[in-house]
Amino acid sequence: MDISIVKELGVSLGLGLLVGFQREWGPPHVAGIRSFAFITILGTVCARLSAEYGSGIVSAGMIGLTAMLIAGGVSKYFSENSIMRKPRPPNPPI
Repeated sequence: MDISIVKELGVSLGLGLLVGFQREWGPPHVAGIRSFAFITILGTVCARLSAEYGSGIVSAGMIGLTAMLIAGGVSKYFSENSIMRKPRPPNPPI
């Protein structure tokens, strides 16, 4: 394995962790440390693979990232507004 690949992945991971750490403490908590680190690593891997195999890899990475963002949004929506939750039992009469 070439050392430049390790450097690129390290820099992208570091930047993703830095941005994620900053966003973790901001008021509109959309994504955190792990999300930004994963996105930057995915971008770096797609960029390296596209240099070897063509631009279809970048398109596949963007589609995969979009699918994960949609799945995360749907999951967050249903965890906050769950229609599957059991209703709370009524308060006993006084």
